[in-house]
Amino acid sequence: MRIENEDDKKSDGEYPGPENSHDSDGTGDTAGSERGTSNRSIASLSPKMSPVKAGFLGLFGGFLVYQVFASILTITILGTDLSKHDMESARLLQMAAQILFLLLPALIFSKIIYEKVGLVIRFRLPEWKGLLLFSAGAFAIIPLLETLIELQVWTFNHLAKSEFIFRQLKSLFDLLDKLLQETYVNFFRANNFFDGIIIVLVVAFSPAICEEVMFRGFIQTSFHLKYRPFLAILITSVFFAVFHLNPYGTLSLILLSMYLGYAVYKTDSILTGVVIHFINNLFAVVAVFVFGTNELISSTGNSAEPLNSILLRLSYFGILALIPVIVIMLYYRNKNRKAV
Repeated sequence: MRIENEDDKKSDGEYPGPENSHDSDGTGDTAGSERGTSNRSIASLSPKMSPVKAGFLGLFGGFLVYQVFASILTITILGTDLSKHDMESARLLQMAAQILFLLLPALIFSKIIYEKVGLVIRFRLPEWKGLLLFSAGAFAIIPLLETLIELQVWTFNHLAKSEFIFRQLKSLFDLLDKLLQETYVNFFRANNFFDGIIIVLVVAFSPAICEEVMFRGFIQTSFHLKYRPFLAILITSVFFAVFHLNPYGTLSLILLSMYLGYAVYKTDSILTGVVIHFINNLFAVVAVFVFGTNELISSTGNSAEPLNSILLRLSYFGILALIPVIVIMLYYRNKNRKAV
């Protein structure tokens, strides 16, 4: 049954709506014009269940249904020996699973719970300047993401030398990472031009659409109805990292997801997230095509690079990534002032 009125929603702690936050983005920016089109329109939604429960429903569907059911479907059709899989069939099956277990559930949940699918997912064209700024910023953060992976690898290697629990965790992470790398090596191997196109579609294009619609669309919007945008983006990002089952890429995935979430929130368009997500994934595909599958292996949990070297590069790339973020923040602040 639909929730009857706003007072009931607020008293139950289910749906205060973003308009009740005392700032618009959780970072101290109180410009009301910024949230005018986005937050007020989202606040008009009348969910048929708690937005937080809806968000976790999406997380449950995204993780359990996709990761478990898609794996079962792959094993049932192609068998348990990953090395003997027909890669062309595996790639097409992967894309089908993304559509069936991520994209469609996000659209169905949005329709059943909120009714206004376009509003929840933010199906609208972004302002071209905002899209351009965030897309350019994506290129700047990619080196930082790669360096974060190396830092996380070094940290676990260091802690595993002296702490039993971290040795156990590292053994588990190494096993999982090995399985992922073995799968990716075959998955990224292109024998002809057609294989290359399929890899780009499956690894870059399809996830950019399906994951963004589920995570930055349905899930982030659901949490945004209850929490400030920053917290909604952070919660979504943590689960986005868990979803990918990449133990040595957790910090990198959280940061990437927060950038994606911030971009979608600011531009009020899922298309911005799709473009940035595509750029990030395409960069990885091109790196493998150019440098070979060794580019994948270099990201495993066996990096022996000195900490000082990693921290130096982390500082450099951190400053490099911060520049476009500052430019973006100044752009929107100036835009808000002009709109007042």
